[in-house]
Amino acid sequence: MTIQCVAGGVRFAVRVQLRASRSEVRGVHGDALISSSDWRRAAPSHNIRFRVTSAASRRAEGDMATILLVGTDVSLLEGLAQTLAAVGHNTQLASSLAEAMEAAAIEPPLVAVIDRALVLPAGEALRLPLARGGTLLVYRPDGATAAALPVAVQRAVLADLRLPLERHRLVALLQHVEARARSTGRDRVQTPPERHPTA
Repeated sequence: MTIQCVAGGVRFAVRVQLRASRSEVRGVHGDALISSSDWRRAAPSHNIRFRVTSAASRRAEGDMATILLVGTDVSLLEGLAQTLAAVGHNTQLASSLAEAMEAAAIEPPLVAVIDRALVLPAGEALRLPLARGGTLLVYRPDGATAAALPVAVQRAVLADLRLPLERHRLVALLQHVEARARSTGRDRVQTPPERHPTA
């Protein structure tokens, strides 16, 4: 990261990730500082305030895990982000798999919740980087038709949800994943038997 001394202060590049559940500094990528911007407040005139925190202090605060919500229905994702933020989850939104891949490369999420419509055309979603102990969830919006998931996807995902109808189940699954990740530290959380409800 390059920092230049200028009159009255310093200058450095900042790359802002929009549509996150909170505004915070996430780390350094290349020559830029990575900051997330709260989607509820982000605007061209929004000022970013930085607070330096170490990984140890973030662990002490219980603020290490990120939940990545991926889909094209922005209003649905924003509603889910509010629900998850209310119970203490740190969320980030992505409107495409490409955007999700870019975000996950910088900070791998513990759980990625991905719209079925983005998963089915190709297997790219299965290669999304995840944090240790992380897993994938897929969802379809209420009222959407659901084709059978390919076997490879069924084996890779923890659950297939209807959202926002099953948002409480989503919260319970996230708590399950976080608890397992903390207690075992395994690379991939085992899928409970109920993960694949019928369409």
